[in-house]
Amino acid sequence: MKKMLFSAIALVAFTAISMAGEIPAEKEIKSETPCADQWVRDMKTLQGDYWGASFEEALAIADQCFEQCLVNTYGSN
Repeated sequence: MKKMLFSAIALVAFTAISMAGEIPAEKEIKSETPCADQWVRDMKTLQGDYWGASFEEALAIADQCFEQCLVNTYGSN
C-alpha cells in the first residue's frame, strides 16, 4: 500500500514539474510601424559584414527605401 501511495505522489509530482517547464509559444506581434521596422533592418543589413556600407551610405539607401515603403503602404500625398 505504501509503494502504491508513493508511486501516485511521484506521478503527480513529475507531471506537475513537467507541465511547469513548458514555455507557451510567443504570439506574433504585428507592428504598427512596418516602414520604420524595415528601415532598421535595412540599416543593419547594409552596415553588416556582407555589404560593409558606411553609415552615410546606409542612411541614404535606407531613407530612399523608407520613403518608397510609405508610398507603397499608405499611398502618395
